[in-house]
Amino acid sequence: MSRLRFQAPVAVAGILFASAGSASAAAPEHFGPDVQSGTGIADCGDFDASISGTVSTRYTVFKDADGNVTGFKQFVSAPADTWTNLETQKSIVVRGHFVQTWDAESSNLTVVGFRYVVNEASEGVTVQEVGRIVYADQSEQEILAMAGQHDISNWDLIGPVLCGALE
Repeated sequence: MSRLRFQAPVAVAGILFASAGSASAAAPEHFGPDVQSGTGIADCGDFDASISGTVSTRYTVFKDADGNVTGFKQFVSAPADTWTNLETQKSIVVRGHFVQTWDAESSNLTVVGFRYVVNEASEGVTVQEVGRIVYADQSEQEILAMAGQHDISNWDLIGPVLCGALE
């Protein structure tokens, strides 16, 4: 579900950019919401985890006077993904509400809000990916600036951190 949260919106963004034609400067274009529900299994090493949830994504696309895309904002809401350890039945709820802004001139991607907040029964919030991160580009590999609490600031940490919360 975590990958679904980002892969589907990236695919939609690609279609939007590919279809950008010449046009006079106009108000920003709005797309969505695109609502997707899904289930899946995550390999957590010693155990498998089931994942289920829903994500809603909408976009605002900005163009220059020639109709070229100059940037976009992606609004993501994933109110309650549930991860369950299939051996112990321990579960966590993973929430996310954030805005990603891409600028064509700099290629920077800025993420503001909370991408991942994990709530555990009787413990409350145990994992937080909240605040603001500026990445060099959409690959999200190079961080240029960061503020807030970031337990999962790159793709390589998502599985280990969320699976770790289920142990």
